[in-house]
Amino acid sequence: MTNGTRLAIVAQHNRLRSQLAFGKSRTHSGGFAPSGKNIYKMKWDCQLEYRSQEWADRCAFQHSPVSYRRGAGENIYKYWSTGGLPSTEQLALDAGQAWWDELVEYGISSPNNVFAIEVFNQGVGHFTQMAWGRTTKVGCGVAKNCGAGGGQNVALVVCQYTEGGNYIDEPIYELGEACKADSDCTTFENSSCSVAEGLCVRPENDGTERFQETKRNAFVL
Repeated sequence: MTNGTRLAIVAQHNRLRSQLAFGKSRTHSGGFAPSGKNIYKMKWDCQLEYRSQEWADRCAFQHSPVSYRRGAGENIYKYWSTGGLPSTEQLALDAGQAWWDELVEYGISSPNNVFAIEVFNQGVGHFTQMAWGRTTKVGCGVAKNCGAGGGQNVALVVCQYTEGGNYIDEPIYELGEACKADSDCTTFENSSCSVAEGLCVRPENDGTERFQETKRNAFVL
C-alpha cells in the first residue's frame, strides 16, 4: 500500500466524521444525523495496517478473532467482478463509502445515540465503527487475489480501529456541537480542536483518557 493510499483512506474517514460532527450526514429519512461533540480525528496506524493486511491475505470473508486484533474494531468489505479489479486505493475508498452509507440506507433509531444490539441488527455496524467518537486510529489492508474460481475476481478490504467501537450501552458518539475550542475536547487529556473540521485531536505523547473505566460491556462487530 502506498503512502498516497494511506493518506486517502484517512482523509475519507476524517471528512465523513467531520460531516457527522457538524450535523451534515444524511440518514435514510432524508434528514440528518445529530451533530456530535468529542468526535476525534483519525490518524494512520501501521500496526493496524499490518494486522489488517495479514487477515485480508487469508481471503476469509469473516471477522478475525478478537485476540488476534487485540481488541481493535474491524470492518470488512468484499468486492467481486467478472472483469478487472479497481486499484487498491479505489477498493479501500469504495469500502469506506459503503460502510458509511449504511447510515443512509438504514438510519439509526437509538435513544441518546447509544449502541445496542437493536442498533447492530439494523445493519449499521460498519457505520457505527467508522463513526465511533473515541476512535483515533485506523489501518487497512487490501487483498486482490481472492478469486474463488468461476471467472470471478475477488478482493477483500479489512480496516481495524482503535479505540475499538460498537460497545453495548455506550454512545456511538456524544451528542452536541462540534468543537470550537480545545476546551471542548474532553475525552483525552490535553486534546486540541481542529476547528475547521469540528474534530478533536488526541495528542501524540499523552492523551490519557480522563474517565478510566474498570469494566466495559461486550462489543459486537
